[in-house]
Amino acid sequence: MKSKLLISTVAVLLLASIPVANANANAKYTHKRVQARAPTTSVDSPEVRYRNDPYAVWVAGTYVGRDPDPRVRDSLIREFYHNLDNR
Repeated sequence: MKSKLLISTVAVLLLASIPVANANANAKYTHKRVQARAPTTSVDSPEVRYRNDPYAVWVAGTYVGRDPDPRVRDSLIREFYHNLDNR
Protein backbone atom coordinates (compact mmCIF):
# COMPACT_ATOMS: atom_id res chain seq x y z
CA MET A 1 0.00 0.00 0.00
CA LYS A 2 2.82 2.40 0.84
CA SER A 3 4.57 1.66 -2.47
CA LYS A 4 1.41 2.45 -4.46
CA LEU A 5 1.03 5.71 -2.56
CA LEU A 6 4.68 6.56 -3.14
CA ILE A 7 4.48 5.74 -6.86
CA SER A 8 1.29 7.74 -7.37
CA THR A 9 2.75 10.71 -5.47
CA VAL A 10 5.89 10.67 -7.63
CA ALA A 11 3.78 10.38 -10.76
CA VAL A 12 1.61 13.35 -9.76
CA LEU A 13 4.69 15.45 -8.99
CA LEU A 14 6.27 14.56 -12.32
CA LEU A 15 3.11 15.42 -14.23
CA ALA A 16 2.77 18.68 -12.35
CA SER A 17 6.32 19.69 -13.25
CA ILE A 18 5.65 19.53 -17.02
CA PRO A 19 5.51 23.12 -18.29
CA VAL A 20 2.17 24.20 -19.67
CA ALA A 21 3.76 27.05 -21.66
CA ASN A 22 4.37 24.78 -24.67
CA ALA A 23 0.69 24.03 -25.03
CA ASN A 24 -0.14 27.76 -24.94
CA ALA A 25 2.63 28.60 -27.41
CA ASN A 26 1.35 26.02 -29.87
CA ALA A 27 -2.19 27.31 -29.50
CA LYS A 28 -1.08 30.87 -30.35
CA TYR A 29 0.37 30.01 -33.74
CA THR A 30 -2.35 27.93 -35.35
CA HIS A 31 -2.13 29.77 -38.69
CA LYS A 32 0.49 28.72 -41.18
CA ARG A 33 2.94 31.32 -42.30
CA VAL A 34 3.09 31.89 -46.02
CA GLN A 35 6.62 31.98 -47.33
CA ALA A 36 6.98 34.60 -50.05
CA ARG A 37 9.37 33.57 -52.76
CA ALA A 38 11.57 36.00 -54.57
CA PRO A 39 10.62 36.39 -58.20
CA THR A 40 12.78 34.20 -60.35
CA THR A 41 13.97 35.15 -63.78
CA SER A 42 14.19 32.67 -66.59
CA VAL A 43 17.37 32.12 -68.55
CA ASP A 44 15.88 33.77 -71.65
CA SER A 45 14.58 36.88 -69.88
CA PRO A 46 16.09 40.27 -70.81
CA GLU A 47 17.17 40.82 -67.21
CA VAL A 48 19.56 37.90 -67.50
CA ARG A 49 20.57 38.31 -71.11
CA TYR A 50 21.29 42.08 -71.09
CA ARG A 51 22.29 42.58 -67.46
CA ASN A 52 25.60 44.35 -68.14
CA ASP A 53 25.06 45.29 -71.80
CA PRO A 54 25.95 48.95 -72.47
CA TYR A 55 23.71 48.97 -75.57
CA ALA A 56 20.57 47.73 -73.81
CA VAL A 57 17.85 50.30 -73.20
CA TRP A 58 15.96 50.10 -69.90
CA VAL A 59 13.25 52.60 -68.97
CA ALA A 60 11.82 52.47 -65.45
CA GLY A 61 12.90 48.84 -65.05
CA THR A 62 11.36 47.77 -68.36
CA TYR A 63 13.52 46.40 -71.15
CA VAL A 64 12.83 48.49 -74.26
CA GLY A 65 15.40 47.28 -76.75
CA ARG A 66 19.04 47.14 -77.73
CA ASP A 67 21.12 48.96 -80.32
CA PRO A 68 24.74 50.19 -80.50
CA ASP A 69 23.74 53.54 -82.07
CA PRO A 70 22.97 56.17 -79.39
CA ARG A 71 20.47 57.93 -81.68
CA VAL A 72 18.48 54.71 -82.06
CA ARG A 73 18.57 54.17 -78.27
CA ASP A 74 17.19 57.69 -77.78
CA SER A 75 14.52 56.91 -80.33
CA LEU A 76 13.60 53.75 -78.42
CA ILE A 77 13.20 55.77 -75.23
CA ARG A 78 11.04 58.42 -76.96
CA GLU A 79 8.91 55.71 -78.55
CA PHE A 80 8.47 53.99 -75.18
CA TYR A 81 7.22 57.20 -73.55
CA HIS A 82 5.02 58.01 -76.57
CA ASN A 83 3.37 54.58 -76.41
CA LEU A 84 3.01 54.90 -72.64
CA ASP A 85 1.18 58.24 -72.98
CA ASN A 86 -1.20 56.95 -75.65
CA ARG A 87 -2.71 54.16 -73.59
